Amino acid sequence: MATLVWFSIFGYLVLLRWKASRSAKSDEHLTSWPDIAVVIPILNEEGLILSKLSNLKQSDYPRERMSIMVVDGGSTDRTVELVRRAMAEGEEIQLVCLEAARGKAEQVSRALSLLKQEIVVVTDADALLERSCLKKLVVRLKNAPGAAMVGATVEPQTPLLEERLHWLLLNTLWWLEGEALAAASLSGVCYACRRSLVMSLSKTAISEDIHLSLLSGANGFGVHISREARVRELRVPQTLGELVQFRRRRGAGYLAELRHPPPMAGSSSGWRLARFMRLWHFLATPKMAVVLLALALFLLATPYWIEPLIVLGAFALPLLVALFSSGLRREKSNWWRLPLAAGRYLAFTLASLLTLSPDPRAQVPLGGKS
Repeated sequence: MATLVWFSIFGYLVLLRWKASRSAKSDEHLTSWPDIAVVIPILNEEGLILSKLSNLKQSDYPRERMSIMVVDGGSTDRTVELVRRAMAEGEEIQLVCLEAARGKAEQVSRALSLLKQEIVVVTDADALLERSCLKKLVVRLKNAPGAAMVGATVEPQTPLLEERLHWLLLNTLWWLEGEALAAASLSGVCYACRRSLVMSLSKTAISEDIHLSLLSGANGFGVHISREARVRELRVPQTLGELVQFRRRRGAGYLAELRHPPPMAGSSSGWRLARFMRLWHFLATPKMAVVLLALALFLLATPYWIEPLIVLGAFALPLLVALFSSGLRREKSNWWRLPLAAGRYLAFTLASLLTLSPDPRAQVPLGGKS
């Protein structure tokens, strides 16, 4: 059982790394920039919307080639008023107001139906894009034949090491799945898509970013991550308690979309492998980990006590190598905190996966508090 779990984690990463090293890379630079639309879905974002608009103004993407659409989902605060004030002061913004939208998926779906540009960038109000982020997304999308979507690399703004480890893992895994299988997952924090290839987004999708990436793969189109396009997410866990709640809420939506994917008639073998491994890691690995822990504790009290220690070393060694070769290691205060943070992160992630609700709309914080 330990061997199966080990290969499903580290063996899968080795396979992805090997396939990614063999895939053809294009470093072609664009001689002209296409027209793009930047969509900002909002709901009660009066504290962030002006800084978001200011952040987009600092982008190095040619302003004459970029249009901005703000899609409000029924805000009850001053968000819409602030957007209209910016428009009155000369900001070129298209504002679309939906009364009581059912979620971000409906907002994005409406934007896609109204826009004419083929390349659309969707980004949250709490996401601050690096100056070159839009250009990097467009270059990666244009240079990836058959790609429907490209996600940005997310950097959480938090001192919480566990959350930063989480995104370090996801950014690496998703990038490898994109390079090796053309089947990355991506975050709704910021991504670019070809509008004509994702128009069939369901307005009732639970998580529009997961739904769109699965929809693209099911139709035979690629999904990638750009390591150069970087975005800083502001609304992220700051404590371990928040980390658990975020992971459970996000994980429930992720699992629901994985369990009920679009028809897979046009999907590639790479996309099917990636989906199978995600389901395996969500449904099988946590339960097997609990069984292994119970067996290890039992064996420690027997003459075979060395066996669980060997297994622990097999998992701990590659993990430590990865930790101390990561960018987090370069922060002087982290050299001794990293292993402890990694242990806590694994424990909390295991607890989150074991307590996911099969109905993401019924997912509530541990303890039942709203």
